[in-house]
Amino acid sequence: MLNLSRTAINAALRDLDLAQLVKKQRAVVYQLNPMLAAYLSPEDAIAAVKAMPKNERLKATDFVDRYRRVITAYQDQLTEKRRRREDAKRRQNLKAVSGNRRNAGPQGDRTRRRGRGTPCPDSTEFDQSH
Repeated sequence: MLNLSRTAINAALRDLDLAQLVKKQRAVVYQLNPMLAAYLSPEDAIAAVKAMPKNERLKATDFVDRYRRVITAYQDQLTEKRRRREDAKRRQNLKAVSGNRRNAGPQGDRTRRRGRGTPCPDSTEFDQSH
């Protein structure tokens, strides 16, 4: 048994899929590219390759360039997802911090202050800070 984590296996299968060396059929079921698979006879192998769309063949002239574009697009997608997740986390943290400040006065009570010398609507105190 290989001593690999599920994460490592998923990453490897994703890379093989992006390279079109395997094709995901459904959850946990992958099919080898017909050009890599073993066949009982050379005739079976030739028939399987001929049945493939030409752009999916490993000998396609733009295979390497297409693979590089797919990898770049995937990495860009991951970067964008990471950025969105970090932005959402940052907004949540700011909301939590601003929510705590809004309700806490200098004594830690719920006294709200509007501005210099302006009385608070629910307090008799004045803000005299300059």
